[in-house]
Amino acid sequence: MKGSKGKGRAKAARRGAARPAGAGSSSEGTGPVCPHCKHDITWDNLGSSETEISIYVREKLYFCPGCRAILGVSSWHSEG
Repeated sequence: MKGSKGKGRAKAARRGAARPAGAGSSSEGTGPVCPHCKHDITWDNLGSSETEISIYVREKLYFCPGCRAILGVSSWHSEG
């Protein structure tokens, strides 16, 4: 059983290191597009705006660089 643990960890590490299908450049026309205006979206051109709701809570909006439609919201707590 000792050998099976090592193999499982190596396989999991390889899976975690794989790049997501939608990440990176969309120059080939295969990346994500805005559902509203069909503008190509990459991490380089994605717009974002972050605000502090309270001392411990922050929110971030992600929006399309073409039409500025909101594509997602992220909210998290920090410990003070």
